[in-house]
Amino acid sequence: MKIQTTSIVCLALVLSACGGHGAQASANTPAPPPLPTYRGTFDKGSAENWTASYGNWWVKDGLYQQDDKGLENTKTMLSLPNSDCYTFQFKTTTPTFCVGSMLVFVKYQKKYVAWRVGAASGVSSEVAGIDSPEETARPFTLEEKRWTRLKIIVNGERLTGWVDDAQTWSIRRQPGQVRGLDPAGLGKDLVGLVGFGTDHAHVQFGDVQVTPTCQ
Repeated sequence: MKIQTTSIVCLALVLSACGGHGAQASANTPAPPPLPTYRGTFDKGSAENWTASYGNWWVKDGLYQQDDKGLENTKTMLSLPNSDCYTFQFKTTTPTFCVGSMLVFVKYQKKYVAWRVGAASGVSSEVAGIDSPEETARPFTLEEKRWTRLKIIVNGERLTGWVDDAQTWSIRRQPGQVRGLDPAGLGKDLVGLVGFGTDHAHVQFGDVQVTPTCQ
C-alpha cells in the first residue's frame, strides 16, 4: 500500500511539473510585433521596405511607379507585420493611356486578395481572391493624368474599398471563407502585408500610408 501511495504522489508531482513547464513555455512565447504606422513619400528617391518580384519598379519625383506597359501582373510588396485591422491608402494615376489595370494587394483573413482597378475605359474594377467577386464589381477606372485617392480598410471580417473618400464596395467574410489568390498564379511571390501591381499599364503611386485601426 505504501508503495502504491508513493507512486501516485510521484506521478502527481511529475504531471504537475510538466504542466507548469508547459505553461511557462507558453507564457514566454513572444507576441507578434505590433503594426507600425507607415508613411511613404518616396522623396528620397528610393522605395525603402518595398520588394519588387516582377516588373520595372522605380522612383522619380517622389512617385513609385512601374512603367513597362508590356508586362502582365507585375508585383511589389511592402514588408510590414501581419495585422487583421489596418487601413491602406495612397494616391495613384496613369500618366499615359493604356489598356490594362492596376492591382492593390492586401492580406484579409490571413489570405492575399487583390483589388483590380481598371486603368482604361471598359476594364472592370473588382476584388479577386474571394467568392462572389461580383459583389465588388464597379464601373470605376483611373483617368489619365488625374490623381485618384484609393483606400482599403481591413477590419477583421469586414473589407471595404474607398475612392476619393467615398465608399464604393464592402464585403464581410467569416474566418475560413476567404480562398485567397492562387499561389501559383496572381498570388505567386507575395510576401508582406500590402502591395501594388500592374497589368499592361504604366501606373504611379504616392503618399502611401498604412495605419493600424484597431487596438
